Amino acid sequence: MLASHAALPLLSPPDASNPTKTQTRGKVLDFGPQVLSSLSRSMRAALGFLYGTWYLPLPRPRPIYMVVGKPIPVPRLPRDDPKYEEVINEVHKRVCDALQQMYDDHKAEYGWADRPLMIN
Repeated sequence: MLASHAALPLLSPPDASNPTKTQTRGKVLDFGPQVLSSLSRSMRAALGFLYGTWYLPLPRPRPIYMVVGKPIPVPRLPRDDPKYEEVINEVHKRVCDALQQMYDDHKAEYGWADRPLMIN
């Protein structure tokens, strides 16, 4: 049981040809019926419904990969404080560094040893 680190992402790294495209490891819901897809495109409207288990709007069961990390202290500062931006940037850097470290420590356990984590 991994209880010492934060959540791993459920999305794969962005496609090199389209940096905004991400894909999940498995479909949770579908949109259908597929018979209406050509009519939907011509009307420029979505005709159909989301469905999952037994064609109901129930998501299909998928594993959730999660680890929990140490808390990161965040000081309370008013927005007009001169060091506000500096503190925000420092906390953001600590969060990103902690996420990267957790991902690197546990990615092999979840079968993602060859997937880099990209934080933008």
